[in-house]
Amino acid sequence: GVGDRRKVGDDGGNIVVDYVLPDYNTHKQGYIRPYDPSLVAKLKKTGPAVSGGGVVEDFMTLGNERFTVPELLFNPGDVGMKQAGLPETVMQSLSGLPHGLWPAMLANVVVVGGNAKIDGFVERFTTELRQLAPAECIVRVARSPDPIQATWLGGCRLVSNKSLLKELLVTRQEYQEHGNGWLLRRFANGKP
Repeated sequence: GVGDRRKVGDDGGNIVVDYVLPDYNTHKQGYIRPYDPSLVAKLKKTGPAVSGGGVVEDFMTLGNERFTVPELLFNPGDVGMKQAGLPETVMQSLSGLPHGLWPAMLANVVVVGGNAKIDGFVERFTTELRQLAPAECIVRVARSPDPIQATWLGGCRLVSNKSLLKELLVTRQEYQEHGNGWLLRRFANGKP
């Protein structure tokens, strides 16, 4: 959360950290600890670190990649990929909709998935999307309370509502009989 963010310089300005990988016996999630160059030097001489419980501790030392990997979500061209970043992709998706729907869509953006948990992701995404959106549109981006499981939980809720699911389903036979144009007409008014 916002309260537990460290300010730049809290650790002498060092961006390098050790990420301890989960071993699935003593801890199920990885965690970050301050980088200890003396530990790294010791491990080069002695081999893998063994914790007090006799468990081998695997970790990775992370530096600039902590920032460069998430940056690629916004600027894939930095590594030569010829594709749009996330904000541009959202605007490309909107271009397929009537302009009258854009304000409602841009005011109700929800991000899900593990990348949504990156510190500052929602703020950066909001800022860059706002720069691309028409000035008359309000841009609101929210993160799901549980961004990793949000799509799964939404799918579970949909499947558990049999009457709604039945309204939304299109069988293969219906599609083959009526085609893509029928689907566009069927769902264009916001309901099947």
